[in-house]
Amino acid sequence: MAKNTEVWVNDKLHDILGISDTYIAQYFVGLAKKSDTSAELVERLKDTGTVEVDDSLIAFARELFDKVPHKEKKEKTLTADQQKLLEIEEKNKNYQLLDADDDDDDDDDD
Repeated sequence: MAKNTEVWVNDKLHDILGISDTYIAQYFVGLAKKSDTSAELVERLKDTGTVEVDDSLIAFARELFDKVPHKEKKEKTLTADQQKLLEIEEKNKNYQLLDADDDDDDDDDD
């Protein structure tokens, strides 16, 4: 399937950009695999600054994103100690420092 996807990417890139290269196709496939959404893939393409992102490239990016496999993100399970630390951190966010005023001293040493 990976080779078929690379061939498809090569063909699409030739149609859209007028270029066709195995390494560029692999790069695009790699970007798509690392992206969590098709919008993120488009942003990654914009960030490269090597291609002009227009409507045809956005449509291509969406198709490519749908063609490549993506890893499912696993929810991280916390140990009891880690959960305790998180609860303490949340409590600490609610605490505020108090200003120490010299005028409010209860000691009258006059």
